[in-house]
Amino acid sequence: LAPNTLSFGQVPVGDTVKQVVTLRNTGTDVLTVTDLSSSNAAVSVTSSHALPFTVAPGASAPLTVAFAPKAVGAVAAIISVTDDAPGSPQSISVTGSGQARADLAVDVGASLTSPARKSLLTYTIPLPNHRPTAANVVQVVDTLPEAVPFITLSPPAGVPWPTPDLGTTT
Repeated sequence: LAPNTLSFGQVPVGDTVKQVVTLRNTGTDVLTVTDLSSSNAAVSVTSSHALPFTVAPGASAPLTVAFAPKAVGAVAAIISVTDDAPGSPQSISVTGSGQARADLAVDVGASLTSPARKSLLTYTIPLPNHRPTAANVVQVVDTLPEAVPFITLSPPAGVPWPTPDLGTTT
């Protein structure tokens, strides 16, 4: 198995991160894999082949190891690959850490007075993050009244932000 150790680093609770390891048959006989297992429910291993499956001499098979932390904190697991080779099962040591998800508070404020026809209505949307993890993906959705065009969006400097096309309407 290569690699024989995997580190997933910090992964937000509820997310899943995958890595691929390679099971290589270095022997002269066909290798029959009969079981793939993990010692921890937060870590799983799968193959694109149904068990049992075979690996020809000199060939390899990819195995996908997934880390899906269920709680905040360190996670350790052993992935076992049971086959008919001497020294079976082969193992992979897996580590990772469940991290708290970002906790964003949204406070949308708009002018309290109705804007005059063809004037601008300004919304201020601060998004303070009350957790230690970065908020890498933030989606703000607002529905404009029918036939009201979107004009502009001004995110903070240096923040990439996809915006609707100028003049689009709902």
